[in-house]
Amino acid sequence: MSVYEPLATSAPSVDDHGPHFAVEVVQDVRIPSGTPGTTLSADLFLPVAAGLVPALVTVLPYRKDATWGIRDFPTSRWYAERGYACVLVDFRGVGSSDGSQRPPFDPGEADDGVAAVEWAARQPWCNGNVGMWGHSYGAVLALRTASRGPGHLKAILPVMGMLDPERDFAHPGGTRGGLFPVARWGMQTFLNQLLPPLRQYGTAAEQKRWSDRLRNAEPWLLDLARRTPGDPAWRTRVVDARAITTPTYCIGGWQDIFCDGTIRAFEEIDAPKKLLVGPWTHTMPDMSQLAPVDFRALSLRWWEHWLRERDTGLFHEPPVTLYVQGAEPGWRGFDSWPPPGGQVRLATGADTVLRPRPVPEKGEVISVWSPDPTVGTVSSLWALPAEDSVLPLDQHEDDMRSLCCTSEPLERDVLIAGRARLSVGTLPGSPSRPMVARLSEVDADGRSRLITVGLAVATGPVTEVPFTPTCYRVRRGRRLRIALSNGDFPRLWPVSAVNGNTPMHLVKVALTLPAATLGSADVVPLPRPAPDAGPPSTPIHPSWTVSRDIVHSGVKVALGQELVARTPDGKHLLELRHDASASVKRAEPGAALTVASSYARAHLCSGEKILARGELRMTATTVTLSGEVAVDRATIFSRTWEVAVPDSAATQPTPRDGDRDASQ
Repeated sequence: MSVYEPLATSAPSVDDHGPHFAVEVVQDVRIPSGTPGTTLSADLFLPVAAGLVPALVTVLPYRKDATWGIRDFPTSRWYAERGYACVLVDFRGVGSSDGSQRPPFDPGEADDGVAAVEWAARQPWCNGNVGMWGHSYGAVLALRTASRGPGHLKAILPVMGMLDPERDFAHPGGTRGGLFPVARWGMQTFLNQLLPPLRQYGTAAEQKRWSDRLRNAEPWLLDLARRTPGDPAWRTRVVDARAITTPTYCIGGWQDIFCDGTIRAFEEIDAPKKLLVGPWTHTMPDMSQLAPVDFRALSLRWWEHWLRERDTGLFHEPPVTLYVQGAEPGWRGFDSWPPPGGQVRLATGADTVLRPRPVPEKGEVISVWSPDPTVGTVSSLWALPAEDSVLPLDQHEDDMRSLCCTSEPLERDVLIAGRARLSVGTLPGSPSRPMVARLSEVDADGRSRLITVGLAVATGPVTEVPFTPTCYRVRRGRRLRIALSNGDFPRLWPVSAVNGNTPMHLVKVALTLPAATLGSADVVPLPRPAPDAGPPSTPIHPSWTVSRDIVHSGVKVALGQELVARTPDGKHLLELRHDASASVKRAEPGAALTVASSYARAHLCSGEKILARGELRMTATTVTLSGEVAVDRATIFSRTWEVAVPDSAATQPTPRDGDRDASQ
């Protein structure tokens, strides 16, 4: 137990965000789960001498004694200093929690979320009001728990969460996912499984938990590899946002992997709600290099309103706050999502120029495109969890490898706000394959700036492609461009040669843009992070390289991530390194290859050194994973797994109802 001295003694007010309470930190509190004999491990951050206080619960699979704790310890302490008890909980089968971990995104995870919420409400320090929040997977679990309707859960705040693990994450739009789900995220969770609980490493209970996991737990990434697009298990893992009646503050990022999932959650939830979307990638709003905002201050107003019943003025403001990208960027408030306005329609006629009033087409082919599986690399890690230093580049290089339709210069400014839609007509008889559309803004010098990306599965002569939501102002005189391809590498796994090498014969493209009224929005002055908040003292160091093989018309994308930091209790030193790469050649999409290597080295205060290492090799048909653990250079665990990827995943994308041929 640790106690941090108070900085003040008065009770907090709505307008005063300063610290007021000392904080007592109690580690490894055991929370009973719904399974007899199985408890969850929690860390408590309790405001000292604060009386009865609300509780804020976060449940995550990323280890509160390791990477998650390193990042989130300061925020939990910050809330506690302002009179909120924070409860950080390890997933079942993770860290110091008992039991076996469920498959990723299993609906049963809500059982532990509900158990943590109801346990917190019963504690003698709690006033019975509980909020739940989290980033990424923590946001998913907050949404999933709220869909169960626990009585003491008064409000949630999901930051960059999603609803559909298949289409929002593992297999975007029903097409087999590429580099990230298995090789990046999967390997990171694999290291969490290999590492022992760190705080009480030498105790019999922790040694047993670790030993059981090494012997019996299946790595999450194998489940992702085995469950290809269309696997029935994915439908059981969808979060039903329509069942949520808990007040919800949805926070998302335009360049985040879960942008569409966050906004769909806001659309479907039937409860008091707010929406905030910034220009961010998959990072906390106060840690972004792009228009950072004071997330803690914003969230505190939300908690004060719902957990203390104080009028913070929150609902006197517009319910929707969006960062307008492009020309005249900045925060704007709207009364609804999507914002009010009309539509801008552009379409091709006898050529590939997008016009408001095109010459009527005759159903003839206006362009032919030969597929190139290397398209997508200059979109950077758009819609992949990445740091702000990895942002989309000029799209010209990918444009040259795609089938492009470009508009004439716009006659007026257009504020695209909502979901654009694209209708693509091709010759009948084309094979089923992904249809990827990139919407870009083209300036007078020919530079192409990515606005958003759409993805669908083409199964007939007419394909309707929905775009990821955006809010982007295009200046008069600029042009809009649609770049069509059948891939988005390395976000998507390349389509096999059977379907991927068939040329696309384009007949027509029709683009519909949701155009918000330019005068319908108010400027919103959001607070910036406090000067002393700044970036974390132990930042993650990313790397990103793209190399072209000119001789073989191939490309390789390599990602790296490194962290060296003390564990949250300050006792141990943790070194982490993740490297992953994906490569493909234009003439051999079926030979695409992804490899990854990850290690974690823990230097314990007792003098022991633990090394956990993982290696991955993924092809169109096979995933091979090996793991090894050594204590003081003596290997105590070594195992290799191999999973065959069903043939359908390597060749056939899976459409959903809205993606099917519009003529059917």
